[in-house]
Amino acid sequence: EENNTAYMALDRITGADLFTVADEQPERITNGFLLSVLDQCLTAIDFIHRNSLLHRDISPDNIMIDDRNHITLIDFGAAHEHSNKANSSIFAVKDGYSPYEFYIPKGKHEFSSDLYSLGATFHYLITGYAPPDSYTRLRAITSGKKDPYTPLASGDWPFDYNLLATIDHALKMRQKSRL
Repeated sequence: EENNTAYMALDRITGADLFTVADEQPERITNGFLLSVLDQCLTAIDFIHRNSLLHRDISPDNIMIDDRNHITLIDFGAAHEHSNKANSSIFAVKDGYSPYEFYIPKGKHEFSSDLYSLGATFHYLITGYAPPDSYTRLRAITSGKKDPYTPLASGDWPFDYNLLATIDHALKMRQKSRL
């Protein structure tokens, strides 16, 4: 703090976000790449969760990756301390990436909420599009219609089946059913 102004010094990240990588370098997205990036993302998320913090805005544009495939999780503007209380307000809802509990008043934000968003991010990397938004999915399910989400593990993707099934599991609608 100097001259009555607050300053924040941050690391400079050289690289691109995962949206850019998927769009401009799709050949980079291999099974090995996905497994490495997932492992690093889970390590970063585990660290923030162990420190009782929820990110609440995980999406391809908030994961930077350098040319050595090292990731940095960015944009903690919507982060919130985890508690056993319902969260009454959030700062970011991204259709396709946010779990249903972010759309409803007093939805309980849990560690599984961040994992849903991570699953949606990897769905995008694999398919090139976000999964159907969770609010639409919830409306379909509660009205007795079929969930519009098509599980990746049932498709013909050139990636490890266990990876695809794990992403599907992270994208379960019910919080208790997720990872």
